[in-house]
Amino acid sequence: MATGIVKMIDNERSYGLLFPLGAKQDADLILFHFSQIIGPKDFPIGAEVRFQKVRCQGEHPVQAAHVELLEYGGRRTVAEAAKEDSLEARRARCAMKKVF
Repeated sequence: MATGIVKMIDNERSYGLLFPLGAKQDADLILFHFSQIIGPKDFPIGAEVRFQKVRCQGEHPVQAAHVELLEYGGRRTVAEAAKEDSLEARRARCAMKKVF
């Protein structure tokens, strides 16, 4: 399963667009329908999600299925993990400076 960031949500049409993490800057946004969301359907723009890519026919050949908010169910997001790791690294550097 891939991860991405929600870039746009259209509540009137019941779909959204997400940008896959680890993709190039000019990568295409991936469409997802609200019926494919697992868990709460009210996540904000910028939320990190886990999803599965599905090939479809039509205007959008690649769509997202089984879209799940990474925070749902007590999981950490990628951004939270990076922030915590950087805080731990900063504390370790400060502790080393105090010793020497």
